[in-house]
This record gives sequence, structure tokens and C-alpha cells, in this order.
Amino acid sequence: MTHWHGHHFIAVQPGSNLLPGASGAFFGAFFAFLFGLIAYFLQKKFDKYHKHKNTVVELEYLLQEHLDSSATNQYLLNGAIKTISDDKFSFTLMNNFRLPEDLSLKLGELALINRYADYAITVQRMNHSMQTWQKTNEMLHTAAISGVLTQDARKVNQKHLIDQAMMLVKFLKGMDDETKYLVSYVRVFMRKDKNIWSIPVLKRGKENGDDIVSDKEVTEELSEMEKEIADIQKRSKEKIDQILKK
Repeated sequence: MTHWHGHHFIAVQPGSNLLPGASGAFFGAFFAFLFGLIAYFLQKKFDKYHKHKNTVVELEYLLQEHLDSSATNQYLLNGAIKTISDDKFSFTLMNNFRLPEDLSLKLGELALINRYADYAITVQRMNHSMQTWQKTNEMLHTAAISGVLTQDARKVNQKHLIDQAMMLVKFLKGMDDETKYLVSYVRVFMRKDKNIWSIPVLKRGKENGDDIVSDKEVTEELSEMEKEIADIQKRSKEKIDQILKK
């Protein structure tokens, strides 16, 4: 059979079929597109996992920073208690605990996100309490300078400030316990979270719950961390003693 096509003749043999060639090209393009989509999807998954992994490390550093800030704040508050008890004014500027806004959004594990969210609420309350104490301290100082306070009113307000400062120290120590527990949890979590497949595999072996870290593991890690902290404090004290002897 011969077809007239423009100014050219195209000879098509009877019984021949143009479809196999066309379908081959179509499926080739389709599979290339499909594999491109799969590669894109996997790349996004790996990018998200690496972001999560880096954020877990960032979280551990943040918690260590909170422990340092807490120690500083307790030192400042204890100093303020002594100063106010001596009927003097204390200019105490405590460090607010930093809470990065996007940290929980970059974490990729729900159990860890929930634990951090609970901890963050405690930290926010602590920041608010410290700010309130500082503001009260400033107002008392201003009132005393302006001469509007009687001696009795000054004593009453000073006692109130001391009581609140002692309560803050107590709360900071309680927050330290929460911080240390979460640090221990994060350390155990990081050891288990070796690669992108680790968490799904560990979850599959669990009968109930999605948390891949047990309280027993955290308690054991916490015990080790307490030993580390005690060792660091001991060495720091020895260095300070040596400096003072010179």
C-alpha cells in the first residue's frame, strides 16, 4: 500500500504496524519520568532525615546550654538573696533560656517532638518567672530611691523578693532534672537513630507505642551523665583551688 503524503511517497507494507515504535517511545519517556519522580521523592526523604539528624544534635547542644545558664542564674539569685538580706540593692540580670522557634519543626520523630514540647513549656514558664522577679526587683529599687517606701514597706517587699528568689532557685533545680533527663533521652535516641531506616525497623519490633527509647535506658544514661558532671565539677574545683593558692 502506498500513501501520498505531501510531495513524498511513504510505502507501508500490508500488515505492518506503526504502534510498537510509538508505544516504545512513550513507555520509555513514561518510565524516565517515573524514575525521576522516585529519585526526587527519595532525595526529599533523605534531605528531611539529614535535617532531622542535625537538629537532634542541635537539641543536645541547646540542652547543655540550658544547664550552663541555669547554673549561672542560680548563682546570681543566691547572690541576690544575700545582698537583699543585708538591706542592699541587687542588680541581677538573669539569662533567659533560648528556645529556637523552628527546632521542633525540623525534628522527624513524633515521640521526640512531644518530649521537647513538654520541656519547652517548663522553660517558657521559667523565663516568665525570672522576668517577673527582675521587674519586681527593679520596681522596688525605683520606689526606694524615690522615697515613697516606708522602712516597714521596704522590709516587707525585700522579704517577698527573697522568698521569690529562693522559690526560683528551687524551680531551676527542678528544671535541671528535666533537662538532664531529656539530654539522656536524646543521647540514647542518637545511638539508635543510625540511618534513615533505623527508626522504622525498631518500631516494627515493638508491641505497643512508638517510642524507641525506654525509661530504663534513659535512667542508665542519666546515671552515666551524673558521673560525668560530678567529674567535671571536681576537676573545675581543683583548678580553682590551685589558682587561689598561687
